[in-house]
Amino acid sequence: MEPTSRAFRERAIVELAESLDRCAHVIDDELAAPAQWRGPLRREIRGRRYAHEHRQYQRCFNELTREPESIEITSSQLRRLHAQVTASSSSSWRTTSAIVRQGERTWSMPAASRVPDLVEAALSAPSNAPPLVRASQLHLDLLIIHPFSDGNGRATRLFASSLLLRAGYRSTLVTAVEQHNADDPSEYYRRFATLCDNGEFATLGWIESSLRIIQRRLQVVACRLENSARCHELLAPSSDAAAASWWFERLRAEIDNSPVD
Repeated sequence: MEPTSRAFRERAIVELAESLDRCAHVIDDELAAPAQWRGPLRREIRGRRYAHEHRQYQRCFNELTREPESIEITSSQLRRLHAQVTASSSSSWRTTSAIVRQGERTWSMPAASRVPDLVEAALSAPSNAPPLVRASQLHLDLLIIHPFSDGNGRATRLFASSLLLRAGYRSTLVTAVEQHNADDPSEYYRRFATLCDNGEFATLGWIESSLRIIQRRLQVVACRLENSARCHELLAPSSDAAAASWWFERLRAEIDNSPVD
Protein backbone atom coordinates (compact mmCIF):
# COMPACT_ATOMS: atom_id res chain seq x y z
CA MET A 1 0.00 0.00 0.00
CA GLU A 2 1.38 3.40 -0.99
CA PRO A 3 2.22 5.72 1.97
CA THR A 4 -0.28 8.31 0.75
CA SER A 5 -3.05 5.71 0.43
CA ARG A 6 -2.24 4.31 3.86
CA ALA A 7 -2.28 7.76 5.45
CA PHE A 8 -5.62 8.51 3.80
CA ARG A 9 -7.11 5.25 5.07
CA GLU A 10 -5.72 5.77 8.56
CA ARG A 11 -7.35 9.20 8.67
CA ALA A 12 -10.65 7.75 7.49
CA ILE A 13 -10.49 5.15 10.27
CA VAL A 14 -9.81 7.84 12.89
CA GLU A 15 -12.75 9.90 11.63
CA LEU A 16 -15.01 6.84 11.79
CA ALA A 17 -13.87 6.13 15.35
CA GLU A 18 -14.54 9.73 16.38
CA SER A 19 -18.02 9.55 14.87
CA LEU A 20 -18.72 6.30 16.73
CA ASP A 21 -17.43 7.86 19.93
CA ARG A 22 -20.03 10.63 19.68
CA CYS A 23 -22.81 8.12 19.00
CA ALA A 24 -21.68 5.85 21.84
CA HIS A 25 -21.73 8.69 24.35
CA VAL A 26 -25.29 9.61 23.38
CA ILE A 27 -26.27 6.07 24.29
CA ASP A 28 -24.00 5.97 27.35
CA ASP A 29 -25.70 9.07 28.74
CA GLU A 30 -28.72 6.86 29.42
CA LEU A 31 -26.65 4.72 31.79
CA ALA A 32 -25.69 5.77 35.31
CA ALA A 33 -22.79 3.29 35.40
CA PRO A 34 -21.08 0.82 33.08
CA ALA A 35 -23.46 -1.97 32.10
CA GLN A 36 -22.66 -5.41 33.40
CA TRP A 37 -22.37 -8.57 31.36
CA ARG A 38 -25.43 -10.09 29.76
CA GLY A 39 -25.80 -12.66 27.03
CA PRO A 40 -23.58 -15.42 25.65
CA LEU A 41 -19.88 -15.83 25.07
CA ARG A 42 -18.64 -15.98 21.51
CA ARG A 43 -18.22 -19.75 21.60
CA GLU A 44 -21.76 -20.09 22.98
CA ILE A 45 -23.04 -18.10 20.02
CA ARG A 46 -21.33 -20.74 17.88
CA GLY A 47 -23.21 -23.48 19.71
CA ARG A 48 -20.61 -24.58 22.28
CA ARG A 49 -21.93 -24.45 25.84
CA TYR A 50 -19.62 -24.27 28.84
CA ALA A 51 -21.48 -23.02 31.89
CA HIS A 52 -18.36 -22.68 34.05
CA GLU A 53 -16.58 -20.57 31.41
CA HIS A 54 -19.62 -18.32 31.14
CA ARG A 55 -19.72 -17.78 34.90
CA GLN A 56 -15.98 -17.02 35.03
CA TYR A 57 -16.14 -14.56 32.17
CA GLN A 58 -19.22 -12.82 33.52
CA ARG A 59 -17.59 -12.45 36.93
CA CYS A 60 -14.39 -11.00 35.44
CA PHE A 61 -16.23 -8.56 33.19
CA ASN A 62 -18.48 -7.34 35.98
CA GLU A 63 -15.52 -6.75 38.27
CA LEU A 64 -14.01 -4.50 35.61
CA THR A 65 -17.19 -2.40 35.44
CA ARG A 66 -17.10 -1.53 39.15
CA GLU A 67 -14.04 0.74 39.08
CA PRO A 68 -13.14 1.21 35.42
CA GLU A 69 -11.01 4.27 36.08
CA SER A 70 -8.57 2.14 38.10
CA ILE A 71 -8.06 -0.50 35.40
CA GLU A 72 -4.41 -1.03 34.51
CA ILE A 73 -3.37 -1.69 30.92
CA THR A 74 -0.30 -3.74 31.80
CA SER A 75 1.10 -7.21 31.19
CA SER A 76 0.38 -8.10 34.83
CA GLN A 77 -3.27 -7.19 34.33
CA LEU A 78 -3.41 -9.26 31.16
CA ARG A 79 -2.09 -12.27 33.03
CA ARG A 80 -4.52 -11.71 35.90
CA LEU A 81 -7.47 -11.60 33.51
CA HIS A 82 -6.23 -14.74 31.77
CA ALA A 83 -5.96 -16.57 35.07
CA GLN A 84 -9.47 -15.49 36.00
CA VAL A 85 -11.22 -16.42 32.75
CA THR A 86 -9.46 -19.79 32.62
CA ALA A 87 -10.04 -20.44 36.35
CA SER A 88 -6.31 -20.95 36.92
CA SER A 89 -4.45 -20.26 40.14
CA SER A 90 -1.87 -18.30 38.14
CA SER A 91 -1.01 -17.40 34.58
CA SER A 92 2.27 -17.53 32.71
CA TRP A 93 3.40 -16.91 29.16
CA ARG A 94 3.49 -19.93 26.90
CA THR A 95 6.82 -21.75 26.68
CA THR A 96 6.14 -23.81 23.56
CA SER A 97 5.38 -23.05 19.93
CA ALA A 98 1.83 -22.08 18.99
CA ILE A 99 -0.10 -22.98 15.85
CA VAL A 100 -3.56 -21.65 15.08
CA ARG A 101 -5.78 -23.94 13.02
CA GLN A 102 -8.90 -23.20 11.06
CA GLY A 103 -10.11 -26.20 9.15
CA GLU A 104 -7.16 -27.46 7.12
CA ARG A 105 -5.29 -24.16 7.35
CA THR A 106 -2.63 -23.42 9.95
CA TRP A 107 -0.60 -20.39 10.97
CA SER A 108 2.47 -20.33 13.19
CA MET A 109 2.55 -17.68 15.89
CA PRO A 110 5.76 -15.95 17.13
CA ALA A 111 8.33 -18.02 19.02
CA ALA A 112 7.63 -18.43 22.74
CA SER A 113 10.94 -16.76 23.65
CA ARG A 114 9.70 -13.53 22.06
CA VAL A 115 6.34 -13.41 23.86
CA PRO A 116 7.29 -11.27 26.92
CA ASP A 117 9.02 -8.61 24.83
CA LEU A 118 6.29 -8.59 22.18
CA VAL A 119 3.58 -8.13 24.81
CA GLU A 120 5.44 -5.24 26.43
CA ALA A 121 6.04 -3.65 23.04
CA ALA A 122 2.34 -3.88 22.16
CA LEU A 123 1.27 -2.36 25.47
CA SER A 124 3.83 0.43 25.43
CA ALA A 125 3.49 1.38 21.77
CA PRO A 126 2.93 5.15 21.56
CA SER A 127 -0.51 5.98 20.24
CA ASN A 128 -2.72 9.05 20.12
CA ALA A 129 -5.42 7.08 18.32
CA PRO A 130 -9.00 7.12 19.64
CA PRO A 131 -9.71 4.42 22.25
CA LEU A 132 -11.84 2.41 19.80
CA VAL A 133 -8.90 2.18 17.40
CA ARG A 134 -6.40 1.50 20.18
CA ALA A 135 -8.55 -1.31 21.61
CA SER A 136 -8.92 -2.95 18.20
CA GLN A 137 -5.19 -2.68 17.51
CA LEU A 138 -4.25 -4.09 20.92
CA HIS A 139 -6.78 -6.91 20.54
CA LEU A 140 -5.17 -7.80 17.22
CA ASP A 141 -1.59 -7.51 18.47
CA LEU A 142 -2.28 -9.89 21.35
CA LEU A 143 -4.07 -12.38 19.13
CA ILE A 144 -1.03 -12.51 16.84
CA ILE A 145 1.40 -12.80 19.76
CA HIS A 146 -0.74 -15.60 21.22
CA PRO A 147 0.87 -15.18 24.65
CA PHE A 148 -0.78 -18.13 26.42
CA SER A 149 -1.02 -21.83 25.77
CA ASP A 150 -4.82 -21.67 26.02
CA GLY A 151 -7.59 -19.11 26.44
CA ASN A 152 -5.97 -16.45 24.25
CA GLY A 153 -9.20 -15.36 22.55
CA ARG A 154 -11.21 -14.86 25.73
CA ALA A 155 -8.33 -13.14 27.54
CA THR A 156 -7.45 -10.74 24.71
CA ARG A 157 -11.07 -9.80 24.06
CA LEU A 158 -11.59 -9.15 27.77
CA PHE A 159 -8.40 -7.09 27.84
CA ALA A 160 -9.72 -5.00 24.93
CA SER A 161 -12.96 -4.56 26.88
CA SER A 162 -11.00 -3.33 29.89
CA LEU A 163 -9.36 -0.65 27.75
CA LEU A 164 -12.75 0.54 26.50
CA LEU A 165 -14.20 0.57 30.01
CA ARG A 166 -11.23 2.57 31.24
CA ALA A 167 -11.82 5.03 28.39
CA GLY A 168 -15.28 5.72 29.79
CA TYR A 169 -17.62 3.66 27.61
CA ARG A 170 -20.60 2.22 29.45
CA SER A 171 -22.86 0.30 27.09
CA THR A 172 -21.91 -3.30 26.36
CA LEU A 173 -22.76 -2.55 22.75
CA VAL A 174 -19.20 -1.17 22.76
CA THR A 175 -17.48 -2.74 25.76
CA ALA A 176 -18.53 -6.38 25.23
CA VAL A 177 -15.89 -7.16 22.61
CA GLU A 178 -16.66 -10.83 23.20
CA GLN A 179 -20.05 -10.26 21.55
CA HIS A 180 -19.06 -8.03 18.66
CA ASN A 181 -19.44 -10.84 16.13
CA ALA A 182 -22.72 -12.12 17.54
CA ASP A 183 -24.54 -11.68 14.22
CA ASP A 184 -21.92 -13.66 12.31
CA PRO A 185 -19.55 -15.62 14.59
CA SER A 186 -17.56 -17.04 11.67
CA GLU A 187 -16.61 -13.50 10.60
CA TYR A 188 -14.09 -13.37 13.44
CA TYR A 189 -12.15 -16.28 11.95
CA ARG A 190 -12.42 -14.89 8.43
CA ARG A 191 -10.96 -11.57 9.55
CA PHE A 192 -8.11 -13.29 11.37
CA ALA A 193 -7.41 -15.58 8.40
CA THR A 194 -7.25 -12.60 6.06
CA LEU A 195 -4.76 -10.93 8.35
CA CYS A 196 -2.57 -14.03 8.68
CA ASP A 197 -2.56 -14.51 4.91
CA ASN A 198 -1.69 -10.89 4.13
CA GLY A 199 0.35 -9.81 7.13
CA GLU A 200 0.64 -6.18 8.15
CA PHE A 201 -1.00 -5.17 4.88
CA ALA A 202 -4.36 -6.27 6.34
CA THR A 203 -4.01 -4.61 9.76
CA LEU A 204 -6.02 -1.55 8.78
CA GLY A 205 -8.70 -3.84 7.37
CA TRP A 206 -9.02 -5.56 10.75
CA ILE A 207 -9.39 -2.25 12.58
CA GLU A 208 -11.87 -0.86 10.09
CA SER A 209 -14.03 -3.99 10.18
CA SER A 210 -13.97 -3.89 13.99
CA LEU A 211 -15.26 -0.33 13.91
CA ARG A 212 -17.94 -1.23 11.35
CA ILE A 213 -19.20 -3.96 13.67
CA ILE A 214 -19.52 -1.45 16.51
CA GLN A 215 -21.19 0.97 14.11
CA ARG A 216 -23.88 -1.58 13.22
CA ARG A 217 -24.53 -2.35 16.87
CA LEU A 218 -24.80 1.31 17.83
CA GLN A 219 -26.89 2.41 14.88
CA VAL A 220 -29.64 -0.12 15.46
CA VAL A 221 -30.15 0.90 19.08
CA ALA A 222 -29.60 4.62 18.50
CA CYS A 223 -32.27 4.70 15.80
CA ARG A 224 -34.72 2.73 17.89
CA LEU A 225 -34.04 4.89 20.91
CA GLU A 226 -34.55 8.08 18.93
CA ASN A 227 -37.75 6.80 17.33
CA SER A 228 -39.13 5.52 20.62
CA ALA A 229 -38.41 8.88 22.26
CA ARG A 230 -40.41 10.61 19.57
CA CYS A 231 -43.18 8.06 19.98
CA HIS A 232 -43.15 8.66 23.71
CA GLU A 233 -43.50 12.42 23.21
CA LEU A 234 -46.42 11.98 20.86
CA LEU A 235 -48.32 9.45 22.95
CA ALA A 236 -47.54 10.61 26.49
CA PRO A 237 -50.40 13.16 26.68
CA SER A 238 -52.88 10.58 25.39
CA SER A 239 -54.54 7.53 26.82
CA ASP A 240 -51.70 5.47 25.33
CA ALA A 241 -49.11 6.96 27.70
CA ALA A 242 -48.63 3.71 29.60
CA ALA A 243 -48.08 1.77 26.40
CA ALA A 244 -45.61 4.36 25.13
CA SER A 245 -43.66 4.28 28.37
CA TRP A 246 -43.52 0.47 28.29
CA TRP A 247 -42.23 0.45 24.71
CA PHE A 248 -39.65 3.12 25.48
CA GLU A 249 -38.27 1.13 28.40
CA ARG A 250 -38.05 -2.02 26.30
CA LEU A 251 -35.90 -0.23 23.77
CA ARG A 252 -33.77 1.44 26.42
CA ALA A 253 -32.99 -2.05 27.71
CA GLU A 254 -31.08 -2.65 24.49
CA ILE A 255 -28.60 0.06 25.46
CA ASP A 256 -26.85 -2.28 27.88
CA ASN A 257 -27.31 -5.25 25.55
CA SER A 258 -29.76 -6.93 27.89
CA PRO A 259 -32.30 -9.42 26.57
CA VAL A 260 -35.84 -8.13 26.22
CA ASP A 261 -38.61 -10.49 27.29
